[in-house]
Amino acid sequence: MCEGSMWQSANLWWPDDRDWCVATEIDFSWTYIGGASSLVEALTSRSRLEVLPAQIDHAITYEADQINPHPLRP
Repeated sequence: MCEGSMWQSANLWWPDDRDWCVATEIDFSWTYIGGASSLVEALTSRSRLEVLPAQIDHAITYEADQINPHPLRP
C-alpha cells in the first residue's frame, strides 16, 4: 500500500452457488451476512464473534448498535 492511500476491501461477496452473502456497510462499522437459519445459528453460537440476528425493523444508523453504542454527541 502506498503512503497516503486508503485501505479498501470488497463490500459484497458470495460463493458461486449464492448460498450466503456478505455485505459490509461502507458507512458504518458492521457487516451483514445473509444465509440459512443454520448459518445464523452457527455464527451466533461462536463466543469469539460479536453476532446478532438482524430483523427487518432494525435501524441501520450509527446509533443503532446496542452492544457498542456510539458516544453521545456534545
